[in-house]
Amino acid sequence: MDKLLSEVLERIKPSPEEKEWELSIAESVKSKLRKIIPRNVELEIVGSVAKNTDLRNDRDVDLFMLFPKDTSKKELVSKGLRYAKRAVSPNPWRIGYAEHPYLKAEIEGCTVEIVPSFKILNINERASAVDRSPLHKRYILSRFDERKCDEVRLLKKFLKRFGVYGAELKVEGFSGYLCELLIVCYGSFTELLKNASNWRSPAIDIERYHTEKGMREKFKAPLIVIDPVDRNRNVAAAVSAISLSKFILASRAFLRRPSKGFFFADETEFSRKELAKKMRGRGTKFVAVVFPTPKVVPDILWPQLKKAAVSIVRHLELAEFKLFGYDYWSDEDKRCVILLELSTHTLPAVRKAVGPAIIYEKDVGSFIRKHKNAIGGPHVEGDKVVAVEQRKVTDALELVKKMTKKPASYAIPSHISKSMKRAYLLVDEDILNENFDEFLNSYLSTKEFFIDNLI
Repeated sequence: MDKLLSEVLERIKPSPEEKEWELSIAESVKSKLRKIIPRNVELEIVGSVAKNTDLRNDRDVDLFMLFPKDTSKKELVSKGLRYAKRAVSPNPWRIGYAEHPYLKAEIEGCTVEIVPSFKILNINERASAVDRSPLHKRYILSRFDERKCDEVRLLKKFLKRFGVYGAELKVEGFSGYLCELLIVCYGSFTELLKNASNWRSPAIDIERYHTEKGMREKFKAPLIVIDPVDRNRNVAAAVSAISLSKFILASRAFLRRPSKGFFFADETEFSRKELAKKMRGRGTKFVAVVFPTPKVVPDILWPQLKKAAVSIVRHLELAEFKLFGYDYWSDEDKRCVILLELSTHTLPAVRKAVGPAIIYEKDVGSFIRKHKNAIGGPHVEGDKVVAVEQRKVTDALELVKKMTKKPASYAIPSHISKSMKRAYLLVDEDILNENFDEFLNSYLSTKEFFIDNLI
């Protein structure tokens, strides 16, 4: 296994030239900023580049402007962004949002994020969530040597392979800092995987701030990893149950049959003809709700898109249509898609309403009053009263159309609701006329690449 991991590392570790290039861009921006900012504002490179845990071709640098603690948050944001815009000009930039806005610029193929924050010496001085980052950097550098940096790289690439790297709401996975802490805890990539293979409700506290019982009472999450620089924070809060489960299974699978396939994907090709054959073979009804992407940042877009999909599914199921599955996707620019796969998409014109058992006198009376205008009954079946009602909706497509016309009435979140009013529906193979084949293929091909290793 050592030979395998060494060969993987050769492919994922940045070359000295790449590191030098990234740092030269960072120093260039720092140099420009120093000519603009007041003397009491400090500059610090943080993130994976500064901690030497970055992957080859990541090409991103995090640069923090550290303002004195007596600066108001309003002043920090307004002045910080103004300084940043001047420093990166004339390169293209856009505003990103964490707890407060920051600037994201593209400079010679490298993404540079300039983040205004407060300079703090300990976590008790924290005024915003981003203030922790320099403390994280110092903690990791105090614990790491070159070997452990490489172990983090292996872990990041492993997680990327099955789509659970990244704490953003689109992914709900493992952040870079969480990866670093897991290596601090277990010492190496393989030791982490050996332990993770047997995880049951894992709770990790490197600095032993809490009892295990105290951790579980304080943090309700599938994975708990206490931040060594902030005892009141779970670094793994973003990790979903699905992401954690995939990691545990992939760990077992890799230890059984290690291969480079756990780090690098084979190029797989598929045609629309193959997708159409798969769709027809399932014998279900596919409906795609397509609408413009609202102008919001990804961390607002993805949870709202998820809530919208869940709400549509819930209302279809309340109307007694049966869903086989669903998914959602966006290019984060022009289009959003909610994909529905229905086992039952049409229903009879009538439905049977089953009431209470006849022994419940008051409930029986209420049921009869409620259904006195039923087209059949109420009458007795077995020991219950039942009624036959006219169904309000018999076609799932009609209900979905109704939801897109008045999305707010169906608990669709605000930003999605505005865009969904311009939605159009695609059914079955008509979906293939649009350019989201990869999304559709990922939905139809759900088998994890490592799953056979678990047999």
